[in-house]
Amino acid sequence: MGDDRNIRIAFLNNDNDELLIYGPGDQEYPKISPDSRYVAYQSDETGDVRVMVFDRETNFARDVLEAGATRPAWTRDGKSMYYIRDGNLYRKGVQTAKGFSMTGQERLIYEDGYTFYYDEMPDGRIVIAREADRNESTLNITLNWTERLKAAAGER
Repeated sequence: MGDDRNIRIAFLNNDNDELLIYGPGDQEYPKISPDSRYVAYQSDETGDVRVMVFDRETNFARDVLEAGATRPAWTRDGKSMYYIRDGNLYRKGVQTAKGFSMTGQERLIYEDGYTFYYDEMPDGRIVIAREADRNESTLNITLNWTERLKAAAGER
C-alpha cells in the first residue's frame, strides 16, 4: 500500500482497529453517516479527486459526484451531503432507503473560491473558516451568514 493514505476504523472500547477503505491513491476526510452505514470520503484513486461513498453493509464503494468535489460531510439528519468544489460549498440531497444515491439539484451554499473548512452546527447553521492570506494575521468566522445574506437581498 506504499505511501497511499487509507481509512481505518477504530472502536474506543478495544485496542484493535481495522482497515476499512484502501486502494491506490489517497482516501481522506472520512465522514460516517448519521445512521453509521455509509462513509463518505475524498479519493484520488481514479486519478481525479472525487467524493466516494462506502457502504459498510455491502463493502462496496462508488463515486457519487463529478470529479473535483472534495471534503464531504453529512447533514445532521443524513438527508443531504455537503462538499467543496472550486473553493465553494455545495449541498445535494441523498437517499439511503434502497442503497445510496444522490438526489435533487446541487445547491450552492457559499461562494468565495477559496479553500475553507466548514461544519454544520446542531441548530443547522453552517460555520465556515477559510484560510487567510499569508499576510493576514486574523481568522474570520461568519455565523448566521444565510440570514445576513437574506437581509441584504431584502428577503425575510
